[in-house]
Amino acid sequence: MSMLTPLGKGGRRTVRRGDRPSRRGAVLLAVLLTAALAGTAWWVAHRDTTDTAAATHRRTCPTPSTPPPVVAPKAVKVNVYNASDQRGLASRVAAELKRRGFHVGKVDNDPLKRQVTGAAEVRSSTAGAGAARTVSAQVGTVVAVPDQRTNASVDLVLGAAFVRLQPVPAAAAALSPSPQPMPAGC
Repeated sequence: MSMLTPLGKGGRRTVRRGDRPSRRGAVLLAVLLTAALAGTAWWVAHRDTTDTAAATHRRTCPTPSTPPPVVAPKAVKVNVYNASDQRGLASRVAAELKRRGFHVGKVDNDPLKRQVTGAAEVRSSTAGAGAARTVSAQVGTVVAVPDQRTNASVDLVLGAAFVRLQPVPAAAAALSPSPQPMPAGC
């Protein structure tokens, strides 16, 4: 206190134990700032990975697969087998396939004696994939059964659900290439 200060004004107050300023406010402020910084850092980190993941996850467009080539009926050797209870079914179908230009080999009951519950099975190797496709188009719904033969011949095994061959225009339409639908954005 100086001599010019009026009495009772100015000067230092003595600090008593209960009058000490609280540090709670400063600690609370530091905790809140730390939490805000941590939250901002987390948001920035997640925002970047989300944007990066969206940028790297582009829609992949499928590549069109090419079906086996179409083989002309005159170049297809087909064996016709009956695996149903209908007598003479294999010979009737073989005669129709001959009229359509197929080279018909064996006509008999199924040598594997398998029970075919569907319309038909088409048995062939990978060498006869095109020929099998041509034969399958004549029947409609078939089950493809791959085997280990070394030639391109095809076995048409008629089952219990077989009714008749497809009409010639329907068989030709099944062999014609059809455009494959592409997903949007491709």
